Amino acid sequence: MNSGQEQLKRIEDKLVKLLAQHQHALRENLKLRKEQEKFAADKQTLKTRINELELKVGLLKSTDSEGATASRAALEKKINTYVKEIDKCIAILGNQA
Repeated sequence: MNSGQEQLKRIEDKLVKLLAQHQHALRENLKLRKEQEKFAADKQTLKTRINELELKVGLLKSTDSEGATASRAALEKKINTYVKEIDKCIAILGNQA
């Protein structure tokens, strides 16, 4: 093989390698986009859940009866704990997106 043919062969080899890398990058990109969509859906679900819990907390605050005050406070504390946990999850999902 002469030098021109060898150089052409090296260029072909590099091109084939580059095309394979490109295909791999495209597959990885698609995978990451699907993962991002899943995180966005999870984030939206968590936001909806937070809104529901905040509404329940509001309802609990508005129904003030003397006998249920301690029970209501315990329940409100538990709901607030859940809201904080959900906020942490949203923050984690936001950092991953």
